[in-house]
Amino acid sequence: MENLGLYPKLTKKYILDRISQEDIMQRFLGFPVDNNTLSANSINSPYRVDNNASCNYYYNVHGKVRFKDHTTKVNYDCFDVVARSLGISSNSKLGFIEILHEIAKAFRINKYEHYSEVLNYEQTKNKHTKVTKTKRLVQYKVTLRPINYHDKSYWGQAGLGAEDLKGVFFIQEIRVSYNNSSFKYLYSYNPKDPCYGYYGGKDKIRRINLWKFYFPLRIKGDDRGTRFTSNGAFMQGLQYLKPDRVCVVTKAFKDAKVFNKIGLQSCALSAETVEPTPEEAFYLKSMFDYVITCLDFDRTGITMARILRTKYNFKPLMFTNGYSNTIDYEAKDAFEFCTNNNPFILKTIVKEIYLSNEDLIKQYTPKLIIF
Repeated sequence: MENLGLYPKLTKKYILDRISQEDIMQRFLGFPVDNNTLSANSINSPYRVDNNASCNYYYNVHGKVRFKDHTTKVNYDCFDVVARSLGISSNSKLGFIEILHEIAKAFRINKYEHYSEVLNYEQTKNKHTKVTKTKRLVQYKVTLRPINYHDKSYWGQAGLGAEDLKGVFFIQEIRVSYNNSSFKYLYSYNPKDPCYGYYGGKDKIRRINLWKFYFPLRIKGDDRGTRFTSNGAFMQGLQYLKPDRVCVVTKAFKDAKVFNKIGLQSCALSAETVEPTPEEAFYLKSMFDYVITCLDFDRTGITMARILRTKYNFKPLMFTNGYSNTIDYEAKDAFEFCTNNNPFILKTIVKEIYLSNEDLIKQYTPKLIIF
């Protein structure tokens, strides 16, 4: 019979029917699974400096061999180990497919018994994988402080009190490490240069705490540094949302706090040029009946508003500035609007702003708007 070059689909079962968990562990960790490595604290961690062996293999109640680090609490099965070697997550569908191909390629099974297919896979993967500049690993150690008079004055100008600032951390000191180097001083509190931090949780791939820091009194070109700095992209305030009818996605967390003040669920983009991930967008759509955006009425803001409306049907809301016969709200965002008005006035005009903007976004593209 003619060989048509058809191979069975790569699945978890297909892999484990042909290759043992133990062989996968040894291939990707470098340690065999035997009586010695099954003993407690018998392996030095391959993921960090580990002078005193603190890892070992073990079998769980389901008969699966797992690798455990008693210091960092890492606990991997053989597929997690492969995912770690690739720098991806084993929890995503596409990531797991890549893991299966990596194992098949390593053991030369399925179509990878032909070396030409190994080369073909690598070329195809490189072609369709977005190549980005390798970013340095940035880690922060943060010391917090209590809220003080200066903080209350800054946030109070928009009608926000201490009780309204959930998710805003008041920073005393920041120390930073680049690529696992020793931590060095980066910032220390000064009333003339306050810093507010937004915590984004734990990055599951890089295993670092995500932070974004905001320095409100700095200006462009300031020798003290930039107004914003972070070690990863994340939507601020996402973890504080509760299911509701409406959510407002803003360009800055300070604007989200204003919408929270008037009783609306709100969170902020990582930056006005950074889209939510598909997972973040799905989370928002699953939590709320309506998601609207409130971005700046400029080229950058309108571009992102159009993208989010087209991809996810997030409706745009904007504080217009009088351009092309629009209403001039004399403010570019919610925080600025509330520095000149009572925050609860915002609640009464949200509907008005939304209705006046929907047709505007349809008419104008960024190319037609000149600033």
